[in-house]
Amino acid sequence: MSVTQPVTSTTPDAPPPGAARRNWWIWVSAALGLVVIALVILQLGTRSQLDDAQQSASEASASYQAAYKELEEELGQTQQDLEQTTADLKDAQQAADRAEQDAADADQRAQDAKSANAKATAEADAARAEAEAAQAKTTITQDCATAFSSQLSSVAQSDDPAAAAQTAKAELQAIAADCKAALGGT
Repeated sequence: MSVTQPVTSTTPDAPPPGAARRNWWIWVSAALGLVVIALVILQLGTRSQLDDAQQSASEASASYQAAYKELEEELGQTQQDLEQTTADLKDAQQAADRAEQDAADADQRAQDAKSANAKATAEADAARAEAEAAQAKTTITQDCATAFSSQLSSVAQSDDPAAAAQTAKAELQAIAADCKAALGGT
């Protein structure tokens, strides 16, 4: 009498039905974990780059502000020099005009003088007035040269020579007529 055992239809190579489901969720969870880790690393790298960019932007801003302040100081000094030169130029031009008028008056007195003594005095006055006029024109010429060299210097030292040249041109045009007159031009 032999007892037979029932045959089951399971194969020894197939995993149990619950093990396949667990394995799939483990892989999905691991992939999501890797994605989260990658996003955290990316975010930290981006934040570091942003911090570096903000630091270099603030350094650049400080550098630009310092350069702007320095430029303002230089332009302020140049402007003050130009204003002083313009004032000196106007004073010298007025002195030259007075001296020329004095010379003309002395010449007229010399022509109107009756005696030799009065004529000699008038001619001496005329010569003195002409010397003062020449001195005043020399002062005007020096002031013009100072103004022009100051403006040329500011253009040469400028970071933007074209813009500095336009500014210098406008400022020098204001004194050009006086300079031409002092140098014998029209």
